Amino acid sequence: MRCVGSSTAAALSALRNRAKSQAEMLEDQLLDEDDESETPDLEPEIGLTSSPASDGVSDQLDPALAALVRQAEELLKAPDPKFDKVLSLLRPLLDSGSNPVIFCRYLATADFLGSRLKRDLAKRTGLHIEVITGELTPEERRVRVESMSGEPQRLLVATDCLSEGINLQELFDTVIHYDLSWNPTRHQQREGRVNRYGQPAPVVRSALLYSPDSAIDGAVLDVILRKAAKIREATGVTVPLPEKQSAIAGALMNAVLLHKGQTRQLSLPLMQDLSLDAETLDTVWRNADEGERRSRTRFAQNTIKPGEVLPEWHHWRSLLGTPDEVKTFVSRSLGVLGQPLDVQAANVYLAHLKELPEFVREQLRSQGLEGSVPVVFAPPTTLHRGKPAQLIVRNHPLTATLADTILESALVPEQAEIRDIGRTGAWFTSAVATVTTVLLLRLRFKLSVIASRTAAERLLLVEESETVAFTSADPLAPPALVGDAARQLVAIPANGNIADVARDRLIAKGRTFVESALSNTLASFAAQRAAVLEQDHLRLRTASGANLPRVTIEPVLPPDVIAFFVLLSSPTEGS
Repeated sequence: MRCVGSSTAAALSALRNRAKSQAEMLEDQLLDEDDESETPDLEPEIGLTSSPASDGVSDQLDPALAALVRQAEELLKAPDPKFDKVLSLLRPLLDSGSNPVIFCRYLATADFLGSRLKRDLAKRTGLHIEVITGELTPEERRVRVESMSGEPQRLLVATDCLSEGINLQELFDTVIHYDLSWNPTRHQQREGRVNRYGQPAPVVRSALLYSPDSAIDGAVLDVILRKAAKIREATGVTVPLPEKQSAIAGALMNAVLLHKGQTRQLSLPLMQDLSLDAETLDTVWRNADEGERRSRTRFAQNTIKPGEVLPEWHHWRSLLGTPDEVKTFVSRSLGVLGQPLDVQAANVYLAHLKELPEFVREQLRSQGLEGSVPVVFAPPTTLHRGKPAQLIVRNHPLTATLADTILESALVPEQAEIRDIGRTGAWFTSAVATVTTVLLLRLRFKLSVIASRTAAERLLLVEESETVAFTSADPLAPPALVGDAARQLVAIPANGNIADVARDRLIAKGRTFVESALSNTLASFAAQRAAVLEQDHLRLRTASGANLPRVTIEPVLPPDVIAFFVLLSSPTEGS
């Protein structure tokens, strides 16, 4: 019955599959549950029990079933009112420039819909239509979606194999539910592929098709979807259909079968038949609703004090880097590799990866990055010549690959493919008023984690990077600047180079300073950082009130000096 409501193609497939199986072997098939088979878009099928005839139907076929198969085959050639409805819905959407995704329940429906749309929309220039079903592997689905990125306009027909796992927000802005799902969370999952963070369109549209002549569609809307909508309005989330899905499924099917031949009077008897099961369902669902409310109360955030949280947020934002810092790093790194970012419209840039050194291109190619890639460094993403720009963040493959390349080239220069990436330097800058030595440190710590008095101690090794700046030549003096303030000194462009002889002398003095400071000043700084981190853990334990593990932190000495730079005040005019 669900296949009949989906499409004539799905109905025909289900009838043929039914004809291949013995009646006593038939079981309930493909409810919208979380534990469905790996191919949830297939029509119900048990398997062949006898040799199929040339038309794929058993030789010993019930005459009534054979008549239904032939009727469905004829209907497949006739106009389809459901398809006509979605076509009339699509035309104005496409005229306005929308890029829709149409979600179907069954593979046969998706294939039928895709072929009809390609036929009837063939004259639309620039429109690319694709069909994606469970017949494709997850990787093939991803590649097929990405292949549409360069098209002026896109229309995708998909089964629920795409309702989770693949983000569609960069290429599509409209969701059409061709088939009603009996699980309200499935609709939310479908729309969540498009209506999510990174969607460049200011408006995302959603449409749901149902038949006013279908008793099942009406019941699903009233008993399931509208009930779920009320719960969502009250709690802010969609509560999944309770476990007793068989109650609603059985009521729907029994009503249709018991009142066969009374199509025009189905609605009222169906709802009456549903009443008893619906009462049970309503009770179970109400309990699920109350459970969700309790859960949200338990994990409510209204007890969090912003004043306590905001400093932590600023601290972690500083550690992770801002969009501007990511942009500066990527831009300068590509410049070192000979291919600076190419500025396009607004905040869009082109990263010409095809001109990078081969060993870098190979790493990026393995991450699906090649050619000239449009990029942005802050949301929202946008389209550049029909191709979605990639949002470059701290852990994006481009950022990570460039970081690895630059770091390896600096730490092992004799084996580096890229030369002249030094770990030391000296220059004139307006950022300082006196000679300043800036050090980039790698600090390592041993974390001792004790979950309870009886639990065994666990040791973890962690590390962090930190920047310190010294304005005194005394290696026993504490650093004058730490963290962001120290990093800003080297972020400001140099005002001029220092003569080679003077530069070498300054770097030699800087190396001596670092060696003298390692065992005392830098070791003391590492110990201070360990104490701060331990206080961070203690503050978290106190604020949460939870029984979190107790953590003690000990520095691993000496700290590693990754790089140091000597900065001189810019000379005055005439000096």
